[in-house]
Amino acid sequence: MGRRIKKPDPSRILKAVLTAVAVLFAAGIVFGCFYRVNEQQNAVVTQFGKIVRTDTAGLYFKLPYIQQVHLVDMTTHGTGIGYYVENGQNITDTTDGIMITSDFNLLDIDFYLEYKVNDPVAYLYYSDEPEQILRNIALAS
Repeated sequence: MGRRIKKPDPSRILKAVLTAVAVLFAAGIVFGCFYRVNEQQNAVVTQFGKIVRTDTAGLYFKLPYIQQVHLVDMTTHGTGIGYYVENGQNITDTTDGIMITSDFNLLDIDFYLEYKVNDPVAYLYYSDEPEQILRNIALAS
């Protein structure tokens, strides 16, 4: 005999879909409120582009979509001048390590420059390329 197949109610399906979208949206907002800063990092929090605060290691709260978090690695960084490393091998960079002396002789130098970020705000916002500026200062001295 014929079984009657019950058709799903379109209003119930729409209600379930809207509820699922609302739950996902709310979860996104809740998870977007918290951020974590590792021990080797500092965070610079901006609100509409203006610096609001800096944070050290820990779990923090921010306003989602209004505040942005920029993480800065505070460990010691380094860069080679006069060479670069490729596949574990030091390769001489002939264009980077050439210097001229006061008596117009050319020197081919290579050295390793290490630096540590002390001020995350200055590192992020006072210049576009702080690492390149540091390299240029090292080559000029």
